[in-house]
Amino acid sequence: MKTIKYILIGLFMFHLYGYAGEKRALIVAIALYPEHSGWKPINADNDATILLNTLKKKGFSERNITVLRDSMATKQQITAAFQSLEEVAESGDFVFIHFSTHGQQMEDDDGDEPDGLDEAIVCYDAQMFYSPEYEGENHLRDDEIDVLLLPIRKKLGETGNVIVSLDACHSESTTRGEEGEEVVRGTAVVFSPNPGYIRKNTDGISKPPLIQERGLAPITELAASESNKPNYEYKEGYGSLTYALCAVWDKYDILPEYDVWSEEIKQKMNEILQRPVQTPVFRTTLK
Repeated sequence: MKTIKYILIGLFMFHLYGYAGEKRALIVAIALYPEHSGWKPINADNDATILLNTLKKKGFSERNITVLRDSMATKQQITAAFQSLEEVAESGDFVFIHFSTHGQQMEDDDGDEPDGLDEAIVCYDAQMFYSPEYEGENHLRDDEIDVLLLPIRKKLGETGNVIVSLDACHSESTTRGEEGEEVVRGTAVVFSPNPGYIRKNTDGISKPPLIQERGLAPITELAASESNKPNYEYKEGYGSLTYALCAVWDKYDILPEYDVWSEEIKQKMNEILQRPVQTPVFRTTLK
């Protein structure tokens, strides 16, 4: 088992920093939502800027980086960008996908969630509240993201690699407030046709570990906070996960083992936020 672990870690380092395969990235950054949507501004534009700088330092060619900002990040356009990644991806490529957006929990539509809620990315054309005119069709549920990722992982194969980072929040209030107040990504409102929907009691239940499947590229998921906790922005005007990820990755010419850099990102987030209430959740098949 140790041999397999070292092979996977070695492949991850190789694929990220100096190998024959292509490095590809998709960045979704929504700072300004439509006024009627109910969503407040966040500093996603700053996230996109520092991420682009970091990726270019790490050998990502500009032609292989797709950035969807604000009105370009509708659900249809995000879905199309995933499909474009699938079309160009080749065996052994490395793919990095990042979301700097609002997030929201939605009433589960297929019964696969212990708490009765799906987590969702809030696309540009998604509304905060359920109505007869909007039933959640422009939210991007976690189940849908899994479906979009599967063909990409198949194209990359076991020698490829995928990282998905989510600098969004799925539960707490979305308030920008007056100058000096904290910016939180997400909302306490559960998107549901049932007003006042109450979450099921899931104390002690967490997401299961990721399992590597034969023929698929290894995958790492980085979430800025637990699904029922807030995601605070760094006071300098960046997403906390985005800023910490860039700060840590910029330190290294060759990225160390996953266990090392992932722990450093968590430590950096605690340092810049100076609060114990936000716990990032990272899952990986690189074990």
